[in-house]
Amino acid sequence: MEKILLLFCLVTLLSCSKEDTAPDDPVVATWSHVKMIKTPLQGEPVVIEGNDCSKMETMTFKNNGKLEVAYYRYGENSECIINETASGIYEWKKVSEGLYNLSRGGNTGTTYEVSFPNMNTLHMTVQLSTANVQWQSYTYVYQKL
Repeated sequence: MEKILLLFCLVTLLSCSKEDTAPDDPVVATWSHVKMIKTPLQGEPVVIEGNDCSKMETMTFKNNGKLEVAYYRYGENSECIINETASGIYEWKKVSEGLYNLSRGGNTGTTYEVSFPNMNTLHMTVQLSTANVQWQSYTYVYQKL
């Protein structure tokens, strides 16, 4: 009887995938777009609340390093439609504490500063390095679903 119980436990443990385990990183969850904060080189930040389409956008970070993204845009009749060019499967990687790289199709991707003001809010900030730009950074704000 003990051998059967041991075999059952072993099979159960081996059948669990990384996807079935608890999140290793607080970013592992599904997030919905709320707003964007544009920080200028000079002056006060500008908050742009999400519109009907952008609030439908989701990002699902998985334990296996995959990121499923669904972006939306306005169609010809002002309806929200999936932005097929930007949506799809990306890869994410924690570069260091507070820095994450998102990439797609084997490119080098973009590195974001990531913070969690609370357990249900995700801030992803990208620093703009192009010369002669009006904005220093963009911060994308997401709410956990």
